Amino acid sequence: MSFAATTALVAVFGALRGRGYLLPRALRGVGAVFLSSLVAGLATAPFSAAQFNQFSHYGLIANLMAVPVMGIVVMPAVVLTVVLTPLGFDWIGLWLMEQGIGWILWVSATVAGWPDAVGFVVSPPPVVLPLLAFGAIFVVLWQGRWRWFGGVPVLVSLALWSWGERPALMISDTGGLLGVMTDNGRSLSRGTGDGFAAEAWLRGDGDGATQQGAAVRGGFEVIGRTYRTEAAGWEVLLVRGQTALDQLEGCDGADIVVTNQRDQVERPCEVFDLERLQHVGSAAIMPDGQLKTARQVTGERLWNFGNGRQ
Repeated sequence: MSFAATTALVAVFGALRGRGYLLPRALRGVGAVFLSSLVAGLATAPFSAAQFNQFSHYGLIANLMAVPVMGIVVMPAVVLTVVLTPLGFDWIGLWLMEQGIGWILWVSATVAGWPDAVGFVVSPPPVVLPLLAFGAIFVVLWQGRWRWFGGVPVLVSLALWSWGERPALMISDTGGLLGVMTDNGRSLSRGTGDGFAAEAWLRGDGDGATQQGAAVRGGFEVIGRTYRTEAAGWEVLLVRGQTALDQLEGCDGADIVVTNQRDQVERPCEVFDLERLQHVGSAAIMPDGQLKTARQVTGERLWNFGNGRQ
């Protein structure tokens, strides 16, 4: 993100060199802050959205309110503190820093509290960011009219992002949680437990719901400690607890059985028990019915070698 912002700022201000006369002298400082915040925000937005699955609707406003204070108050106060420390008057600089940082924190909290301050974005396919970065760098570095052809891979990457698909069903690496995609968004089998996985799934979907909110969307037939659902042609049964697993006869009509226990019974279906999940990691069923595991995606690494079942 830092490289993207710096590159964009250098390119834009380089192109505008010598054109400061377009604004009255009194407004040039304000214009520079506005333009730098806008350019840096646009340059980092795709990378921020891809990594955090969200973007701020009012980021430009927050930057305009906070960035000048950082440059005019906070940073000079840091230098002042260093200079005054040997004289025992460092408290002066620290007090000034406190006021500036307090303002910045107030701005961030206030803007974040505005209605619809944050938008959510689905995780992009792996090819999107490299393609987007290539197109943007081509526009910045190439000279002449051909540079604008870099906009083609940028547009293609954004199109691929919008067409990206999410798994129809996800299985946590503990075997204790399922997440099935429904018409109302991803529904989770439980409102508590496996919170890290639940948050990652919902964030990847571009879904701002909480785990508790996603657990009441339906999509599961719950009987005792078993959870049954269907995804991309697969019927999946989650069995939690050793007692419920001991009572399970065969696969009870399911194509996939998931459990948070070690299953010692040979069953006529695909089984993801705790032992297998510890080896292959979390698993997913894609919309086309393909079954994927985290190990298949990341490959064998030095820290995850094991003898579990594939």
